[in-house]
Amino acid sequence: FKYHDYDGLTDLIRDWSSSCRDILSAFSIGRSVQGREIWTVRVTDNPTIEEDEPEFLYVSNMHGDETTGREVLIHQVQMMCDLYGKDDYITQLVDETD
Repeated sequence: FKYHDYDGLTDLIRDWSSSCRDILSAFSIGRSVQGREIWTVRVTDNPTIEEDEPEFLYVSNMHGDETTGREVLIHQVQMMCDLYGKDDYITQLVDETD
């Protein structure tokens, strides 16, 4: 287990954007006061389409030094990418929420 710094997180998000592109879109919602991108990841079965589905918002790093929340969500997104189409619960979660 390791904690991801900003560069590690950015690399991971770029990897997901390629390997999980069918269910994930990543984009920046702006820049921090330090000039870093503020990343957002959307996981749903149609990440480029707004659908009439229940919406869920998971938030981590409300403050920059809250590393535990960030790591929990990193593992959650990785699990969704890895298990989508293989695990019924994960597939249903991704397919039926936005």
